[in-house]
Amino acid sequence: MGAWGYKLFDDDLACDIKEEYINKLKIGKTNKVATAELISENSCVINDIDTCSVFWFALADTQWNHGRLLPEIQKKALEYINTGENLKIWEDDEKSYNSRKKVLVELEKRLKSVQPKEKKITKISMNRTPFKIGDILLYRINDKSDDPYLDELPKEYLGKYVLFQVLGIDKFQMGSLPIEDYYNEETVLGLLNWVGSKPIDINKVDELFLLADEYMKEDRLRFGLGLTQRRCKKMGIELLTNNLNYIKNKSDSDTLFIALLHDKNLDPFLLQYLGSAKNTKVLIEEI
Repeated sequence: MGAWGYKLFDDDLACDIKEEYINKLKIGKTNKVATAELISENSCVINDIDTCSVFWFALADTQWNHGRLLPEIQKKALEYINTGENLKIWEDDEKSYNSRKKVLVELEKRLKSVQPKEKKITKISMNRTPFKIGDILLYRINDKSDDPYLDELPKEYLGKYVLFQVLGIDKFQMGSLPIEDYYNEETVLGLLNWVGSKPIDINKVDELFLLADEYMKEDRLRFGLGLTQRRCKKMGIELLTNNLNYIKNKSDSDTLFIALLHDKNLDPFLLQYLGSAKNTKVLIEEI
């Protein structure tokens, strides 16, 4: 934990408290329950003279901004503002001291004022992949793009179909929430050595293999996409079949590098690796 500036949330702890509190509301906890849990979970912070004021300031300000400031939290924050304890760490730098003092004066004024109406908290949503390991997916590269980076890539594959293989499913923690209950899934994909002007004959899939990552010197190219049913429909990704032959005897840790992609950089990424596969004469082209 540490502070990098004088502002209220120029502090790791303050940011963590804000995030933890809001996350509890997002998963359906009431304001009182969320507050009680936060206090219980941060007892060490609260009992430390160097961090206790940061805790109360961050919680009080966050609650006020969301129209949920509890009287007991307001009281605690105001008490620590009045003690001046938090200003001691800034005494060696007059400019920073005065800036921090101004922040706390503004915080005190805000906490004593009428708080805004209670803001609606959007309940948390978690991304889940519709696929399983071994699934073969069909995707059509966009035939048009204004990305200037494409000028350096093989444009003959624009508008063509490629095949992905689901190699794994990774879990990503959502803020400070426990990952065993709250997480997003990232679909880990490989690229098969085929490109075509129309969807592949399903009987030919067994003849293909996963491309290696020539750039990262890995035995398999791997990239991640946060795929959901809705996103697949938008991107036009279709499930063709399931085939575990490509990944038999391959553990998920065989390849260390994973490029986590967004929609906008997927096509340039694919064109780059298709061009590499063509140069090494391992790409099957049906165009």
